Amino acid sequence: MLMAQIGMSNPVMDISRTPQFSYADINSINRVLGFTEDQRAVILEVYEAHLRKFTSELNELRIDLEDARDEAIAINHPGPLSAVRAKVQKWNDRSKEIDEQFLADLRLLLTQDQEALWPRVERELRRIRLIPKGVFVGESNDLVRLLDAVHPAWNEIPDLKNIIDAYITAIDAALTERERVRESASASVVWGGDQAQRDRMKQAYEEIRRTRIRVRGINEEHLRRLLTALPPPSAERLEIAFYENAIGPARATTPLDRRIRAVGMLPDLTSEQAAAAQAAINKLDNARIGFLKSAYTAYAELQNTQFPISLARFFDGEDSYVSSQDFESVDERDPLRRAMQSRFEFERGLYHDLRPLLTREQRALLPAPDDQTIWFNWPVPDFR
Repeated sequence: MLMAQIGMSNPVMDISRTPQFSYADINSINRVLGFTEDQRAVILEVYEAHLRKFTSELNELRIDLEDARDEAIAINHPGPLSAVRAKVQKWNDRSKEIDEQFLADLRLLLTQDQEALWPRVERELRRIRLIPKGVFVGESNDLVRLLDAVHPAWNEIPDLKNIIDAYITAIDAALTERERVRESASASVVWGGDQAQRDRMKQAYEEIRRTRIRVRGINEEHLRRLLTALPPPSAERLEIAFYENAIGPARATTPLDRRIRAVGMLPDLTSEQAAAAQAAINKLDNARIGFLKSAYTAYAELQNTQFPISLARFFDGEDSYVSSQDFESVDERDPLRRAMQSRFEFERGLYHDLRPLLTREQRALLPAPDDQTIWFNWPVPDFR
């Protein structure tokens, strides 16, 4: 029997699921305006009412969308899905209205002096909204949020406050410029056409690259300043957090790193095993920042100079594609491969010494990748 298929996205997956503002955002606004205790209590009540309203309307919509999904599957017809598309768009617009209403209600609770500081709040919220759009290493790091996590009392220390004030001003200008360039370049980002069009698109990407590097550079500059002003324990935590966040949680660790650390958590270790595991973990900890920095530097070098492989082919007038051969042809001179190979060999040596001390039953308890498919990611993302 001949079969035909069509696909339509599940409308349940296309809706805005969380409010734009969080408790962390309220804390950021508080840092700028300085709420009184009474103000903070009332603002939290207003925010919790906002969350209830957002969640209530969202849940009502999800019931309708799930019903349409179930009906479409049951009757093998896309009509019910098409019928609820307008509801999805209406909700996405409505969710923004609810968020904006929360800000409007919050502003009604401010004193005249606090209201005069509102442009600074808008700058704070703009950074929080725009900085996650970074795709280069170090570009999506928010130093304010990172510092909040490792040294919450920073706002009471004049030197740190001055550094962050300068950072907020500089990063706001860089993020605003990045978004302006991205928007103005959109008309030139067109696949297809003659070589002249490909050249225009390449130039647009170069302009976008310039603004992304600028954002990263501001993060790096102010990280250096913060590290000199923080006490050693907080400085170490901030530095680790910066590079882990820059590289990404999935790439900041490795299978061997996870396996070695898991050894230390095994039950019923002998004293010899426990001592060997702790020694290996200490070596991992001591070497970690060096390996993170090496990978960060390599990623930055490639992203500063290269395009994604399929895009590079397109700019050269070739067909755009990515294949396993692209990864197999990366030679040992590639800076990122060198950094990753060095880390692997170090960790392999640690596990090579540790593994013989473990029983077969203990090794079976250690984490192991279970992917059916192993994915390899090009180090330069599509950075439009």
